[in-house]
Amino acid sequence: NPKPPCSPPLFPEPHRRRPWRRRSRRRTWRARSSPTSTPTARSPTRAPSPPIKRLRAFHIIESTDITREAWVLTDEAKGYAAGGSREVHLVAAIPPEGASRAALKEEFGDVVFDIARKAAAKNKWIRFERGIVLRTVEDTTDEMQELLKRVENGEDEVQEQLKRLEKGKVVPDLIKELKRRKLVTKEKVIWYSLKKGPEFVVKRKTLATDVTREHLKR
Repeated sequence: NPKPPCSPPLFPEPHRRRPWRRRSRRRTWRARSSPTSTPTARSPTRAPSPPIKRLRAFHIIESTDITREAWVLTDEAKGYAAGGSREVHLVAAIPPEGASRAALKEEFGDVVFDIARKAAAKNKWIRFERGIVLRTVEDTTDEMQELLKRVENGEDEVQEQLKRLEKGKVVPDLIKELKRRKLVTKEKVIWYSLKKGPEFVVKRKTLATDVTREHLKR
């Protein structure tokens, strides 16, 4: 006997939805770089340079890190060491008949002119008459530039004088000028003491990192 057709249920079941699954989103966090966290070339937290590290790994040399505090030039001072101080440029720009303050400010800018004017007047290189800036010397010796070069070369005598200045002891006026004009700053410097290792050679052989067909033929 044929089965009777199934009648729809009186109370149909509700529509079943698939269980909701929360998708996990992977987030990639990037460390924000800051001027204080980024190691510099003179930072004591930085690892040795790659050539020294490689030579030490092959026991060709033995190195010892020596960390000490030293005074180094600021970015502004590096420009003075390379091209001369601002006060010397100011004196060189003044003609024999003198120049007005307005003309010099237009050439150097207000900030640079003010710094150079004070330094040149302190050295008695210039004088003022009714708004005109006149030279009192024919030639100038840029002692500031020479001193900055000595700091840049890391001369022990200059470093010792800067340490004495930090302790409040008597130092030459030019050393005080470096600190007053913020041309030097103190940083930690790493030096490397090197000596021959047990596997020392004059010329290191370059080892093959990949096996090629030419190596197999040999």
